[in-house]
Amino acid sequence: MGGISSDDFWGLIQTDLQRKNLYVNATNLHVNYSNNLLLRGQLSLTQESVSQLSLINEQLSQLNEIIAKKTSQEERENFARELIYNIKKVDSALAVNTDKTFVSFEARSLIYLIESNHISTASFTQIQDKEYFEEILNNLKQKADDISPEDQKDLEGFFSIYQYALSLIDEYKAERHFKAVNVPDNFDMVKEEPICDPILNCEKEFEDEIDNKYTTLSMFSKNLRSYISSTEQLPDFFDKYFQIKKDYELNHLKWFMYKALIDAHTNQDKLDNIVLKIQCCTSLINKYLDMHPDLKKDYPKIPFDVETENIDFNEITKEYELKYQKKERELNDYYNTIVNRLNNKLQNNDISKKKKRGFSFFKKK
Repeated sequence: MGGISSDDFWGLIQTDLQRKNLYVNATNLHVNYSNNLLLRGQLSLTQESVSQLSLINEQLSQLNEIIAKKTSQEERENFARELIYNIKKVDSALAVNTDKTFVSFEARSLIYLIESNHISTASFTQIQDKEYFEEILNNLKQKADDISPEDQKDLEGFFSIYQYALSLIDEYKAERHFKAVNVPDNFDMVKEEPICDPILNCEKEFEDEIDNKYTTLSMFSKNLRSYISSTEQLPDFFDKYFQIKKDYELNHLKWFMYKALIDAHTNQDKLDNIVLKIQCCTSLINKYLDMHPDLKKDYPKIPFDVETENIDFNEITKEYELKYQKKERELNDYYNTIVNRLNNKLQNNDISKKKKRGFSFFKKK
């Protein structure tokens, strides 16, 4: 790697990225031109690439289509010669390039493209085209193998780090990029959503009971009977129910209003850790690409900007206070409405009981 030895390079990587396995399936990432999944992934980078690999890959696919369609002999030969010409251009350029790492990589990539498209001497009709193609292919294979074990190891390391950096950036983009600001040290972070008390499920049944003309306990719902045993207990039940409802709804409002702030606070360490890993990877990637600038044609430097949106505690607090006051007024109005209905219910019950008692007394007489 130039400034540091190969051993130091790998030591640095393994130290800085110890929380993630650097070799994401090391077998698949191993560079060899007969079976290299990373080189297949490399083809997706050719949209940003300025190398010849993209053009040649398209021509290889087109040649297969021409062969499949059984087009005219002349059209097939013309296209095949153009393809060979472009491959020869790459081979000639590699012959004068002094960076053996890049030469080996480019040769392996080109061989992989040819073999993965199932192009061989049988794809050409003219003897001279077959011979010329075979000669170029042999030249590429010699260039592909002309690399020291140390340089090969560094190249594999570069591919691994490049792939890992892209996966980290995808992970970073999938997260919320919020940062909590102006949060006081004594702020109580309500990290969990408030638990809904089962008693809150009685609201509809309780309100229906208030309007029910029947007063006997046997007519109460099973759910409501688990909390009360007589009509006279309705006021105490409602006071208990209302306090639980009020606490729950106001706490839920607080949790909901501060959720973005809580997420930003709890995810900040995780995002900072991802950013640190990305910066470590891109630093090593850029250093390697500066040493092998021709690789930038197929593996451009990875741009990465930390984009963070601030979540201001003061702004959320102002909004929360207004909504809190509104919700509290609504709950108090609800309480007063129910209490009035309940009082009317109990008053009517008393009148009904007196009438029944009077009726019974009259019958005895």
